[in-house]
Amino acid sequence: MAKKTVKKRKTRSIYSTEKYKKWRKRIFRRDHHKCRLCGVQGVTLNAHHIIRKADHPNLTYVTDNGITLCESCHYVVTGKEKVFAPLFQHINNATLTIEYVRDFFAHLAKYHHSLINQLKGYEKWTLIPETLVKHIKVFQSSQLKKLMNNKRKTQ
Repeated sequence: MAKKTVKKRKTRSIYSTEKYKKWRKRIFRRDHHKCRLCGVQGVTLNAHHIIRKADHPNLTYVTDNGITLCESCHYVVTGKEKVFAPLFQHINNATLTIEYVRDFFAHLAKYHHSLINQLKGYEKWTLIPETLVKHIKVFQSSQLKKLMNNKRKTQ
């Protein structure tokens, strides 16, 4: 009986490629090296794919398909991309509203009981709706300032 030789294929992890590293840097830079959910800085951050690479490989290096998350937020949302994708897309597109945040978390409470139970273990998750509302107010304020500056320039 002849011995089978199994050749180990050298597969290069996507995470060690230059293309991936550049994508990750773009995400962190755009998000000011801050978790877009809880707002924490100065901790280990992850560049998270909003729509999973496995589901849509063509979106792997698309900047709009990435969001910066701290390790604990990343742990909670990984595997639940379909639940969180609409929220992340609103955050990235700067279309997040206070009403949407309220509705999103009401939806979680109504339809995703196991996720809510998991979130209760993370103290900071109770603060996320409030943090997102702060982001919205800061964004609206900066947009208003830009609008006023543009108006002055045209006068």
